[in-house]
Amino acid sequence: MSSFDSYGRLEKAIAAADVSSIRARWEYGLRLLLDPTKTTPAGHLRNGVADRLIAAARRHGVTNLNRRELPYRIQAAKAYPSEAHIAHARAQYETWNRLREAGFPDVRLPLDADTTPHDPRTDEEKARDAGEAVDRAARKASGQLELFEYFRETVADELSTIAELRKYAADMSEWTQRQARRDRERIAYVNRLSAAVGGDESKTWAEADTALRALGGAA
Repeated sequence: MSSFDSYGRLEKAIAAADVSSIRARWEYGLRLLLDPTKTTPAGHLRNGVADRLIAAARRHGVTNLNRRELPYRIQAAKAYPSEAHIAHARAQYETWNRLREAGFPDVRLPLDADTTPHDPRTDEEKARDAGEAVDRAARKASGQLELFEYFRETVADELSTIAELRKYAADMSEWTQRQARRDRERIAYVNRLSAAVGGDESKTWAEADTALRALGGAA
């Protein structure tokens, strides 16, 4: 069974509950944050995940989940890591719409509040995620992921298509070429500045630029 199906079932439960439900949406966001195949370390949905979550919801009869809603759930999970946090947020704002419109503000907890981070995953899910983490670490140690590290940590993962990897590689090659050209231009400019002051590199940039302009060599 696809891991997306579990999110589809959660969405069905959310739809069946009171439309104002805060807790169910908060737990959905927590699951996403704890699922490295769905979100990046920075807490952003990986490439293609939103569409697959929406499709999973539709398979379970829920048609109103949209791309705008998902980041709100993640934001709530980030803002309220523990049961105590979300309980206070629910008491103060009562409905999901009111909490969302308030921007998920900080809550003030009693000093004796239990702020242990909440983990809604089952033991089976925790074991699965731990195994996947070991596999990812092994692939990283072998060097398989390093070529696409930024791409993987920001928008995609190992389930990205070859076409997506090829586009990323081509974009990075073009970017590198532009940067190399700028590097050459910077070195050439510094060489001209140095020559304008007779190689005395204790001179300031302003002094060298003035000398260069006097020689007719604009920057």
